[in-house]
Amino acid sequence: MLTLSGASAAPHVAFVLILSLWSFFLVLSSMALNDEGLALLSFRQQITADPLGALSLWSNTDITPCAWLGVVCDGNGNVSRLLLQNKELSGAIATELSKLGRLRALVLSNNSFTGPIPAAVASMPSLWKLNVSRNFLCGSIPEGLNSGGSLRMVDMSGNCLSGPIPASLFTLCGRLRYVDLSRNNLSGSLPPSLASCPRLEGLDFSGNSFDGSIPDAFSTLPLLQLLSLSHNRISGIIPPSLAECTSLSHLDLGMNLLDGSIPPSLVDLGNLTFLSAGANHLSGELPLGLLFHPNLQLVNLSFNALSGSLTPPDQNSVICPSLQLLDLSANNFTGSIPLTIAVCVNLQFLNFSTNHLSGSIPDQLWHLSSAQTIDLSDNNLSGEISSEIGSLSSLLILRLGSNPSIGGSIPSEIGNISDLIILDMAKMSLNGSIPSSLADCRFLLEL
Repeated sequence: MLTLSGASAAPHVAFVLILSLWSFFLVLSSMALNDEGLALLSFRQQITADPLGALSLWSNTDITPCAWLGVVCDGNGNVSRLLLQNKELSGAIATELSKLGRLRALVLSNNSFTGPIPAAVASMPSLWKLNVSRNFLCGSIPEGLNSGGSLRMVDMSGNCLSGPIPASLFTLCGRLRYVDLSRNNLSGSLPPSLASCPRLEGLDFSGNSFDGSIPDAFSTLPLLQLLSLSHNRISGIIPPSLAECTSLSHLDLGMNLLDGSIPPSLVDLGNLTFLSAGANHLSGELPLGLLFHPNLQLVNLSFNALSGSLTPPDQNSVICPSLQLLDLSANNFTGSIPLTIAVCVNLQFLNFSTNHLSGSIPDQLWHLSSAQTIDLSDNNLSGEISSEIGSLSSLLILRLGSNPSIGGSIPSEIGNISDLIILDMAKMSLNGSIPSSLADCRFLLEL
């Protein structure tokens, strides 16, 4: 039998030992957390508060992060989505997230993240969806945002971001569909490069400090459904070219510095359901087609300098089956209250206050059975209050005050409005006693 002497056996034993150790280290390395998991742990190190324990089970003893809360992987085991919304997390957004090379969606909304948005994260070429809304993020929006042109949706609303919109956002934007930058401290003008984003469906820039005018670029966005520019410092006119956004359903231009007239072409927006341009400096006559539009549900043009009559020339063609809110208060409208208002059977809120309307209140108005608020105060209305007022079974607020030419007595039928909360009949020429039926209005708080 062949045996090895002590001297000749030593190299062989050493070789076997080295081979065993090498195999052991290979097994250990195969069980170590992968690079994407390490990047996520770097993200967790920047978290200063996790009261719900959302990240408590993220462990470096795992091989992959695919089973971690908020982490979604694709079929190849790559992290494709990080969804940590509503987790009450505090801290900074770690730059290491940019190492997630296949990340499609990053959602960190409704937490308490602070600091800036890392440029490396904003410019990730794989990212389709970026939602960091409702946090406390400050600083400017990174210049490289969407530099790769991959983004479909961006929501940075409800932070304290400042400065202009980076040019990169709307440069390679052929895939971009929705952008919400509302409720920040952003400034500068609206970028004309929006015209190069043909798939845009929603833009919300409200609640910032944007100035300049509304660019004609919006006219090249045939799929745009939502445009909100309210609560800014935008000036100039409402461009008639907005009517070329044929899909537009929600248009909010309120609380700006807009002047000029309302373009009649807006009547042609057949899908429009929401129109607000209140608290501007608009003047001229109102295109009455906007009041009696078949699909409009809300119209707010209050606090402007609009004038003219509200009575359409052809009252037989009026339809407004969808209208629920109509606010034309604080303007310079004249003439009588249109009889056609009774056609708006779903109207819940009607405010014609602080104008120069005259004539009597038409009986038809008292048949708006869905109405909850009617405000005709501070006009030049006359006549008497009809007993038909008792038909307003859903009414909560009725303001008729500061119409000194309205006289007569208060009809007893007013007691039929049992849910009435506020009744304003001050500064009128009423006579007689307060009807006892008013006691049936059991919720009345203000008289």
